[in-house]
Amino acid sequence: MELPMPLSTTVNIPSSMTESNFENLQRTNIFCCPRCLIHLSNFFIFVMTLSVFIILPMIEIVIGIVYQSECSMNHYIPIYLIVTGIISIIILIFAMFGWTFVYPLVNNLTLKNIKIVFYDAGMFSKVMLTIAILFLLFALAWFIAGNVWVFSASLNVQYIDPIEFPNTYCNRNVYLFGFWSIIIKYIFTFVICCRLNCYICNSIQNTIDQAQLDINISIN
Repeated sequence: MELPMPLSTTVNIPSSMTESNFENLQRTNIFCCPRCLIHLSNFFIFVMTLSVFIILPMIEIVIGIVYQSECSMNHYIPIYLIVTGIISIIILIFAMFGWTFVYPLVNNLTLKNIKIVFYDAGMFSKVMLTIAILFLLFALAWFIAGNVWVFSASLNVQYIDPIEFPNTYCNRNVYLFGFWSIIIKYIFTFVICCRLNCYICNSIQNTIDQAQLDINISIN
């Protein structure tokens, strides 16, 4: 009498994902941050965004205007504060515009289809997107220039005597605020990159969960 063949324990990975891709996703997920940190980072980033793009720019503009003539070492430093404050506010406006009008068009689309959506968009959206890209390039160039002006003066700046040593004098409020505002923006950029990593990892984890669910269904 023939014995019944045992049920096969081999499971096929869903057709949408190869076995090697599935294993790579599992290895990648080891480096992901805990999901509880994602919710905490959302609140933290909201507070930082509010500070960097609303509160900080207003203070930059005020300090730059009030002490505009009190940095004989480099008169571009207070000008940098004024312009970068205005730039930050404009970036916030562009971000709000993008979130309202552009994001609904490209959400859940592939990069291939985004190009099609761009060509189908109205002239106003195209013009605004082009202006936003050019403005962001200018903002990046201005930020780099501010780094050069502020950090190149760090070894020689003094806050005491503007008359006898005008070539090294800069008002303490102007220089220190310019210095630390740049540091804050670097920290903000780092936090955004970490949050982006969490977002990518969360997407990978969702893919793994869906693949494992498909495996369980195929077993049953």
